Amino acid sequence: MKFRENRTVLRMRGPILGVVRHHGFLPWENDSDVCVPVEFAQELLILALLGLQGLDLPEACLQDQRCQELAEAAARLRSVGVRLLGTWIVKKNMEKFIFFAEEDAAAVMNNSRRVEDPVIDVYLCKGWPGLSGERELDESGILIPHEVIFPLQRTYFSGLSSWAYRKRRQVMDERYGVDWPVECRAPNWREKGRRHGLWPFSVPCEALYGHHSFAREVSVSQAPQVAGLGIRMLAWLCAAMRSIDDESDATDRQAKLLAKMTQTPARPTAADSLAVTSQVCTAHVRAPRTASWWELREASALMATSLQRGTGASITFLETGQEVALHYLLDLALHPSPDLLCEVIIRLWPVVPAAQPGVAEQTWLGPPPPRRRTVVIAEGGMPSLGSSEVFLEVFSCVCWRKPLLTVSSPAWDLHELDSDLVAEAAMAAFGSAGT
Repeated sequence: MKFRENRTVLRMRGPILGVVRHHGFLPWENDSDVCVPVEFAQELLILALLGLQGLDLPEACLQDQRCQELAEAAARLRSVGVRLLGTWIVKKNMEKFIFFAEEDAAAVMNNSRRVEDPVIDVYLCKGWPGLSGERELDESGILIPHEVIFPLQRTYFSGLSSWAYRKRRQVMDERYGVDWPVECRAPNWREKGRRHGLWPFSVPCEALYGHHSFAREVSVSQAPQVAGLGIRMLAWLCAAMRSIDDESDATDRQAKLLAKMTQTPARPTAADSLAVTSQVCTAHVRAPRTASWWELREASALMATSLQRGTGASITFLETGQEVALHYLLDLALHPSPDLLCEVIIRLWPVVPAAQPGVAEQTWLGPPPPRRRTVVIAEGGMPSLGSSEVFLEVFSCVCWRKPLLTVSSPAWDLHELDSDLVAEAAMAAFGSAGT
């Protein structure tokens, strides 16, 4: 669901632990927490009401464009068996909305959900930048300075692109204590009226390595190396932006013709808002003669469960001794011009993986779609790659005007476009730039 004025949904709390420790869901949790501006509480309530079967839309709604959009969203949710429930938590004196599967309705209403009955908890956050004069976000009673969270940053979450805290490790340190990377807290879901009896309040995360995949931070010097990665990324970005400009030009011509025929003023066009294209493509030409225009900021590997390591059926990619990395995530920053920053997440995946039966995370982990990937040679890594063919996917790319402000909006965002078509056009440029 999208809110007006280009506002977005912030993934928060436990899911951010999952982002860092598992590249996705916490394997033993059954909910996902998100935060939306409190100003949109009424829209969520309307969406919940419109989701009720047999409810006739009032006349006022039929004449309101936003209400009609919410009705269409409610119809789409109903068609896939998803419901939205509005609740009030008396103990905390706060509202919360819950997305859940229709088949789990009884468990949700009776507060008897199992780990197999997932929900999305939607919290209303006060103090969203641009909607209030506050300098802190009130996240269900916890105040977090804007500069720690905003502008939000895209992250990889079980194959989905999600917005998250910009300084997520700092937020996690303050919320959960500095031991959260190595201490795994017990699930909050109840079984027979009590906390799950198999766990104490927390256990060392390494005690779970035999049951779940965990992500490991990799130093930049030990990350997999792809020859010419920076210049190839600029070629990719230039081609991606040009493919959008070509589509926009055709749309703009039609819009201008319609405006002329109806004598109405033409709105600013998509092509007008993508002036960054010329900067990026100029940087692509000049890049070999400049320095410090890109950097690998962070790298991490999702490690296979220890029970699978070293066996004959384990994954051959990145395998050395007893350790196997299922995939790598690389966080890049490109600086095509002094006033432009492009943040990129690249995913490396084995060309020839072997199956890992019985591992829950494999449900969410798979190779990049054919249209979004290319084959490259990667070297190094931890465990050592040697020299291996891998699928490379540009998973996300967001460009910002500098300086970054808490109210900044993306100048260009791959996931706001037809990302498959854009990525397909751009991957050819990525491949040719490396030859």
